[in-house]
Amino acid sequence: MNQNNDSNHASGPLAGKRVLLIEDNTLTAYLIETTLMENGAEPVATCKTASEAMRLLDLGPLDFVLIDLKLADQFADDIIAEIIARGLKFAVITGMLAFPGNIPDEAVAVLRKPISAQELIDVLVRSA
Repeated sequence: MNQNNDSNHASGPLAGKRVLLIEDNTLTAYLIETTLMENGAEPVATCKTASEAMRLLDLGPLDFVLIDLKLADQFADDIIAEIIARGLKFAVITGMLAFPGNIPDEAVAVLRKPISAQELIDVLVRSA
């Protein structure tokens, strides 16, 4: 788990947006974190497992959650249900070729890997 408390990224289209990233692929997580920070967002934390994710949902106010459907320890259905119960905005990340049938209507977007930086920025800007 990586927790980022650096608030020096205050400008850009995502300025001040607090984002929790739940992604088990290290390279994908790194690329998303970099895009978020370069565009002013504050990545609150990044984690790889459902158990970490449940704990990190309590880190304080969150503006958005990016969550991979298949995590290191299980599918993300239970965490997504908790995100919905808390009324948080979220997008689902997937590397699956076929469109998964377990994506809830509440998801702001479905981001397919590899995710372009512009696509990620556009989703977060639209969700504001």
